Amino acid sequence: MAYKIITDTTVEPITLAEAREHLRLVAFGDPLAHPDDAYVSSLISVARQFCEEYTERSFSEKTIELALDGFPDGAIKLPLTPVKTIESVNYVDSDETEQTVASNQYAIDDYSTPNWLIPTNGFEWPATLETANNVKVRMVTSDVSPPHPVLCAMKLIIGEYYKNRELSVNNININELPMGVFSLLQPYRINIGV
Repeated sequence: MAYKIITDTTVEPITLAEAREHLRLVAFGDPLAHPDDAYVSSLISVARQFCEEYTERSFSEKTIELALDGFPDGAIKLPLTPVKTIESVNYVDSDETEQTVASNQYAIDDYSTPNWLIPTNGFEWPATLETANNVKVRMVTSDVSPPHPVLCAMKLIIGEYYKNRELSVNNININELPMGVFSLLQPYRINIGV
């Protein structure tokens, strides 16, 4: 199951002021600023993205698109939870024509974790062209207020990468993070397998 971000978040769950406070950085001037603000802002995004990938949950509003090679027999597992809305379900039919599934023919099962996209009213997913990524589900994910333990895990990541700048923020090595990060995130993981 592959997805890509169409529109990334514009509001992070941790503000720059909260990150500065956690790092004990003193902002000065008018407007208030710190020389490391740009770096700290990038760490906020890195921390959120790590927590989202580790838990398979969304901790900020964004638009993503899930690509499948065809429709399954039943429900479609959505890659991030919670899903706020489904914008579209498109597919390429056997005549190589792009089609859109009517919005009254599916619903979000948001009581389950992860969330699922289910056909409604006896509707069955249509046949598709046999090719890669021919079904695309575009959705908006959201979690306006992540749980406090998740915010604490994000702050631990920010602190670790601020203190140890030589660590690669592009490819977080889980052995480089404090164990508290995993203890805080474990209850929120959707797939706890290997």
